[in-house]
Amino acid sequence: MSILKEPLVHFFLLGLLLFAVFEFKGAPTEIGSKVIRIDRDVLINHMQYRSKSFDQEKFSLMLDQLSPLQTEKLLEEFIREEVLFREAKSLNLDKKDYIIRQRLVQKVEYLLRASEIRRAVHPEEFYSLNKDRYLIPRKITFTHIFFGKQERGSWSKAERSAEKLLTELLSEPLDKGKEINNGDRFVFHKNYVEKSSEHISSHFGKQFSDALFESGIEIWEGPIKSAYGQHLVYVSNISEERIKNLEEIYEQVEWDAKQAAITELTETFIVDLKKKYKVVVDL
Repeated sequence: MSILKEPLVHFFLLGLLLFAVFEFKGAPTEIGSKVIRIDRDVLINHMQYRSKSFDQEKFSLMLDQLSPLQTEKLLEEFIREEVLFREAKSLNLDKKDYIIRQRLVQKVEYLLRASEIRRAVHPEEFYSLNKDRYLIPRKITFTHIFFGKQERGSWSKAERSAEKLLTELLSEPLDKGKEINNGDRFVFHKNYVEKSSEHISSHFGKQFSDALFESGIEIWEGPIKSAYGQHLVYVSNISEERIKNLEEIYEQVEWDAKQAAITELTETFIVDLKKKYKVVVDL
């Protein structure tokens, strides 16, 4: 199918046409003059750009429903913006300005993506090809008792303290109140619920995280070394990684599939645009 037959391309070309009409055929705001003419279409256009949503009928209805005070506020907002815009143009602030250049590029890209794609989208197929996007990683729930290298004076002293307490914990009935009061104050948390390996690594280091996920369930183990010291750990649960079922996330997958289709169409259109230009590199 030719790219020119795509509805999204039609929307983009229409947007460019409207832009040309406003810019070069005597736009109501008359940039080059000291007269600011404001009519209903100008206000509706302003409302649409302000909200980054384009629906003429919707914003026409919104304008009709504004109170006199709200209408006055909208007018003041537009006039302020228009005055500053004209002054910026008169000072040539739009010339050789990289920020302005980027904003114009973003505006064209936004116009390309602004329309809902109308060609068929198949969430089931997208899900099948992109299952990794919906992966829930392994997660762990655990409590730890910390023995700091700095607090205990050395790595070896921290390790000996941990080993001593572990012997006590294993020889006596589990007393959750007792172990809470042992060890040193940790910089982050004592209890972690349903956290991923990535999260644990960010608090303790990857070496600790790898060892933690190899621990047994519902038993005190250790010492396990982290970036800060030694730890005794009590793992309550480890949930294995899984891919979310399509039924759980159908709306999300449908949205992702549509966005992927719009991105593909946008990039194809940009590739076709590039063909209109001759690029000469002279380094």
